[in-house]
Amino acid sequence: MWPCDLGPDLSRGFRALKAWFTLETLGADRIAGSIERCCRVARHLERRLRKLPMFEVVAPVALNIVCFRVRGASDKVQEAVVMDLQERGLAAPSLTVLDGRTTIRAAIVNHRTTTRHADLFVEHLLASVLAQLQAETG
Repeated sequence: MWPCDLGPDLSRGFRALKAWFTLETLGADRIAGSIERCCRVARHLERRLRKLPMFEVVAPVALNIVCFRVRGASDKVQEAVVMDLQERGLAAPSLTVLDGRTTIRAAIVNHRTTTRHADLFVEHLLASVLAQLQAETG
């Protein structure tokens, strides 16, 4: 047995330590401000998507997550768009299922994300959707 394995950092999980250090270092106000900025970017993304008839926002944007679909497109297209954006390293949306339909999910979680990043995401999203719809129709 190694004595270092018996230290407090390895003898039990100390899950709260990371949260405590973050709160101690940054403070609650800075953390709250970061969360508020992420929520504002999500609302900005929601507004951008609602202005484009190609998309439908399928869930209320209460915090930092925007769930939407390519209007009228198959689940296969939704999946292909997400994979395309991820594989090309442009964005990292994920998929979820809402009301039995595959839905694209954009979670704004990086404190450095700005509305400009959301705008770039929409540009890349539009290009990917057009390419996927074109590929689907042959």
